Amino acid sequence: PRKTYMNNISKIIREEWKSIKGYEGIYEVSNFGQVRSLDRLIRASNGVTRRTKGRDLKPQKNRGGYLFVNLKVNGINNFQRIHRLVAINFILGEDLKLHINHKNGIKTDNNIDNLEWTTQKENNSHARKLGLNKHEGENHYSSKITIGQAREIKERALKGESVTALAKIFGISHQCISDIKLGKSWKSI
Repeated sequence: PRKTYMNNISKIIREEWKSIKGYEGIYEVSNFGQVRSLDRLIRASNGVTRRTKGRDLKPQKNRGGYLFVNLKVNGINNFQRIHRLVAINFILGEDLKLHINHKNGIKTDNNIDNLEWTTQKENNSHARKLGLNKHEGENHYSSKITIGQAREIKERALKGESVTALAKIFGISHQCISDIKLGKSWKSI
């Protein structure tokens, strides 16, 4: 029964294509996260016009792990993240929230069912909940101390040891010590 149910769903959910806003008649995006160019006439720099056949665009992965494509118009490269193209063209709510969340945490899954508009705070909270934010605490690029040192600083500061003394001992600023003491940074300890 389960297999039949899934086969029926796949028949119901069909790939739908929409013109990409700002690139109408040139590029389209699908609700499954695919991007393609359309057949069109292109004028070369020498003035000659030629017919170009449309094709599926091959996505690339950026440093952050998101898929993107190059939408080239009039010789100008426009690199666009695919999840944004899907959300802008298929999901309402762009005017209310500016960030797009991958519900399952997989940055390359750009199916419409996996995307939702969120606030930055909601997006960050979701990433923390799934354990996706690897740049917190001692893994943060600017961290100068370990989680153990942060715990020690907090304990000693709460027992009354001076911020100045702790800053000198651990080789970090007074502000960092104060932020740890007050729970503004290293909130997980």
